[in-house]
Amino acid sequence: MNQLLNETEACQEYQKLLEGYMAYNSLYDKANHIRSCIDTILRMAYVAMRPDEVENVKIIKQNVLIDVLLPGPEYASYNAALHRSRITLNTKAMHRYQVGGKRNSKLTEKEYKQCLSAITEFISLVSGVPIPPQLLYANETLLPIQFRDDARVDVIFLVQLFSNIGQVKDGAFIMDQLKKMLDEKKRIRLHSLSVQVVAYAPQLTLGDYPAFREASEMSAPAGNSRALSTALDLLDAAIERQADVGGDKPWLVWLAFDLSDKPDSIQVARLQQVMDKKAAGIYPMALTRSAFKDFSDLWPQCGPKHLDAGLAHNFFFNSFLLTIQTMHAL
Repeated sequence: MNQLLNETEACQEYQKLLEGYMAYNSLYDKANHIRSCIDTILRMAYVAMRPDEVENVKIIKQNVLIDVLLPGPEYASYNAALHRSRITLNTKAMHRYQVGGKRNSKLTEKEYKQCLSAITEFISLVSGVPIPPQLLYANETLLPIQFRDDARVDVIFLVQLFSNIGQVKDGAFIMDQLKKMLDEKKRIRLHSLSVQVVAYAPQLTLGDYPAFREASEMSAPAGNSRALSTALDLLDAAIERQADVGGDKPWLVWLAFDLSDKPDSIQVARLQQVMDKKAAGIYPMALTRSAFKDFSDLWPQCGPKHLDAGLAHNFFFNSFLLTIQTMHAL
């Protein structure tokens, strides 16, 4: 295969794909982004192959571009993958009016990643530039890699499961994505990352539902004041460990729907002291507007971030796990 994209072009297109994958957008928005990227990349490659047709390239259909760029049995797998991606994105991500009001079938995460894999492999084929590790990870084809001998970081996740009954489903989804992230950590042998999780929720008493009331009275999960004390104790221990054995500063990642059960002044001061000394990375993730305000009111310099519970997968896998992997890779 002749070089149809140079190194600069290939790296630029890889970067666009990575930015689209890591963005805090819906899967539908991500699919539309990659659909546009695929179209651009195919036309760039076609012009490089047939520079005399630059005036006509805009009107050539994608299926024709694919067949011209990837002819014969030698490129059959690449050809089939791109055609599959084209059909998937045209039927499930293309915004268009449909007769009878019938909606597009729902795009799955697996299908999106198949499209991402198809176009990154095509770029590598026509440019000779290897797929970046971050995109291999996005395609779920990342193999365990070597990490620095001195790499180590302790991370404490403080997770509010819900603050009212309407958030239970969101809280369950967040914990499910956190578990998947920990499974992925094991798969890629990221032993330098040590994770501890403190989860909490308020006691629920629902007057019209005795079964719920009795269950909550029996099990009474801890409120955020008690959970915060536990997390701060773990953080103090991690800070001491880092001072003794080295490694990166520990992190405290706090995901909350609200802080209506206000921390007491001692807890507020403890966390503020850690921030002032810059002894750890503190990452407040607000799942609602009220949580964002609560974080900002209690710790004005803490810099909370908004997080949509439905995008927890992006947060745990891209913003968190990918960051740690990049930090610790050789």
